[in-house]
Amino acid sequence: MLRAIETLDYAIGAATQTQESVTLQAQEPATILIVDDDPISRLITRHTLMHTDYKLLEAANGEEALKLYREYAPDLLLLDALMPGMDGFEVCAQLRAQNYSTPVLMITRLEDEASVER
Repeated sequence: MLRAIETLDYAIGAATQTQESVTLQAQEPATILIVDDDPISRLITRHTLMHTDYKLLEAANGEEALKLYREYAPDLLLLDALMPGMDGFEVCAQLRAQNYSTPVLMITRLEDEASVER
């Protein structure tokens, strides 16, 4: 999980900085949207990140994730790949179709190459 947090720091930093000079200003903390149908997984992720400066949002399914995404424009999505109804792959496809470029970290137990490549 610590390696995942380091990855989050890198992804958020890349998402929030431009290649031009970064101006010094009071910035709001980066927002992470945690999307998982398993409440225990969301709890563990939230607990792992609660001592950071990130603003955390949670969604229990893909439809709720898209609604929160449009409302809050998070800086990063932690997205479960396998959920009932709209899964994480479909959430990503819908975001891409709307030209959103927010980094997504897929959280999954899938190991087959086809799933990883999606």
